[in-house]
Amino acid sequence: MKNLFYLSVLCIFALNLSLTSCTEDQLTSSKISVDTTQVATVAGIAYAELDLQKSGKEFAPAGTSLLITVPYSELNSDVEKGNWEEMITVGENGTYSVEVPSNNKGVTVTITPTDFTADLKLENNSQFPTQTTVYTSDPVTASVKVGLTSFSDINYTIKSKEELNFTAMVYGKVTGELDLDNTDEEALPSGTIITFIGKKDDKIVWSKDFSTSGKNYEVQIPAGVDITAHWNFKASKNIPTVLDPSEFAKARYSYVGEATIGDFGPETDNIVDFSIGGGTAFNY
Repeated sequence: MKNLFYLSVLCIFALNLSLTSCTEDQLTSSKISVDTTQVATVAGIAYAELDLQKSGKEFAPAGTSLLITVPYSELNSDVEKGNWEEMITVGENGTYSVEVPSNNKGVTVTITPTDFTADLKLENNSQFPTQTTVYTSDPVTASVKVGLTSFSDINYTIKSKEELNFTAMVYGKVTGELDLDNTDEEALPSGTIITFIGKKDDKIVWSKDFSTSGKNYEVQIPAGVDITAHWNFKASKNIPTVLDPSEFAKARYSYVGEATIGDFGPETDNIVDFSIGGGTAFNY
């Protein structure tokens, strides 16, 4: 009787061991897989405001990166985590196209644009031609079934702009030869207009008129721009008479010209003296 009891216990133990081994083998051999052989296509165009002198948006620069993702759970419901993903770049004219894994039910594709930096072309009356700008875009989605193409465009917006600096100062003396009876040059007639012009890449990006009063001038200018001073006016000049060079008389003269002021860094004070010269005599 005792032997029969031990035999029963051994049989039950062996049965449990057999069942346990069978379950472990089944788990090991049942690997979860995701089918990525069936594909669909997602395509579109990426836009960004790159030129304020034109209406509408331009194409995002070629080479801009886009992250494409598809949840594994939409390819196999038994998979709870993870994504199929691929990084692509925008081509010419802002276009992009990518093949993604899909199925007959369709999958949701997420396109995540990466930020990029470009020079924003400013308005015609702007004091600078361009402004370094960072562009960004929220992710966009597209639903697509196997064998089909879904189109989804991307619209970048401005994230931040480089601050344009106008803090450089230039000042000094502006004089001219208006009286040959004096050895030193004189101040220009009060109210004479001196136009300061700023150029960048040989394009005028800034200008400012200064009205003289005495010999001194002071102008706030944009930093990092080539500044020149321009004048065009007529004034009386004291010159020696023909009959007696020791005697002087007024004559009408024209003063036209320009002077180089310079290119200065931000938040600097700069002293530049310049002369308009002796002018040219003219008849009334």
